[in-house]
Amino acid sequence: MSATHLQLRGQPQNWTGSSLRLPKIRTVFPFHPEVGHRRRIKYSVGQVFATVTIKIPQTFAQNVRYPHSPLLLFRDVGLTGAPFVPFRAITSMSTIRSLDQIRELLRGLPVSNNSAMSAAKTGEANLLKQPGALGRLEELTEWLCGWQGHHPPTTDRCQIAIFVGSHGVAAEDAAAFPPEATGQAVEGFTGGTAAINQLCQSQGYELKIYEVAIEIPTRNFLKQPAMEDDECAEAIAFGMSAVEEGVDILCLGEKGMGNTLSAAAVCQGLYGQTAEFWIGPGSGARRSTMNNNIRIVGDGVAKHKLYMTDALEVLRHVGGRELAAIAGAIIAARMNRIPIVLDGYACTAAAAVLQALNPTALDHCVVGHVSADEGHPKLLAVLKKDALLNLGIGLGEGVGATLAVSILQAAAACHTGMGSLDQLRVPTIKTD
Repeated sequence: MSATHLQLRGQPQNWTGSSLRLPKIRTVFPFHPEVGHRRRIKYSVGQVFATVTIKIPQTFAQNVRYPHSPLLLFRDVGLTGAPFVPFRAITSMSTIRSLDQIRELLRGLPVSNNSAMSAAKTGEANLLKQPGALGRLEELTEWLCGWQGHHPPTTDRCQIAIFVGSHGVAAEDAAAFPPEATGQAVEGFTGGTAAINQLCQSQGYELKIYEVAIEIPTRNFLKQPAMEDDECAEAIAFGMSAVEEGVDILCLGEKGMGNTLSAAAVCQGLYGQTAEFWIGPGSGARRSTMNNNIRIVGDGVAKHKLYMTDALEVLRHVGGRELAAIAGAIIAARMNRIPIVLDGYACTAAAAVLQALNPTALDHCVVGHVSADEGHPKLLAVLKKDALLNLGIGLGEGVGATLAVSILQAAAACHTGMGSLDQLRVPTIKTD
């Protein structure tokens, strides 16, 4: 079995002039012996617009030509069925060009399927146990059925989507990792050496890494809005394009130096309080660093306060592209009836933008864990969300959310695999 390179060639079409027109997408699938360890997608500027490297049998080598657009999304590279699903590319030029279109989308979100939820309740009542004995697992089963739209729930295909972005405001935080650390983190993901890779490989989950123009940081929000209206809308549309049909559970996570500052600024912009409230005071050697971060967030929110007239304007002024993409993925998952597991502080802050616009926008979401960031439990209290786990994890990259998927799988397994009261009932014998 040899490594084969598939190349897409062509001239770019329908360029918008936005700084997001060449987002990077890298995709890593679970190991499968018939295909090989690595499958990745990389954009490059020039005649070869994208290169896909997959370890596959030589017989599958091919060059495919497609027209493409600024929001070109590749899917199904590698194995999604046996023995091999051939290379397939999807071109998606989103029609979303402004935040007003996002506002309109949020006014008409689908609701959960009451019939499926009722079927789950009936099924739970018939299991061999005391009513309510499985606690929150029973609630999660009903939630899964309601949003998947069927009973029993399915958890066979779980996907982890990590959005990566760069923040101009990170330059103000001298104690943070250097900007190139974001790219190094992505190399860890694609190289299989990050914590999230180990979790996905051990559980058989799909892992997808979406670089949202990391070579082009957002603007420093201490000086100007982080994004223009069309840039923010395009990042949201990019996140929407990343959601695939046929996924049973979708976990969302993020990576990007400086995005905790953006998360805290988004929370202060949405809910008020002080920057210190959303960041925490710090202690000892961390105090000077935390004081600087409090200054950055507080000054940034104060600078744009008059212009942050709704939640999307908050996101645009002090957020980041990966946060906007996460918001887009949440919207698209709702439209496709895919239950969501949210990760930590930055991910939940992105989700909070949507709930501020529509109180029901996060009904199809659960929060996987309480992160180590001091602002996260405060944000969860505002959102009235109870996380599934609290392990003190502060890594980001979807780790806490991924661990929480096993709880959802356990809930579904108990619901579908336990014995029922009907099996114990003695049939009635009719006599003449």
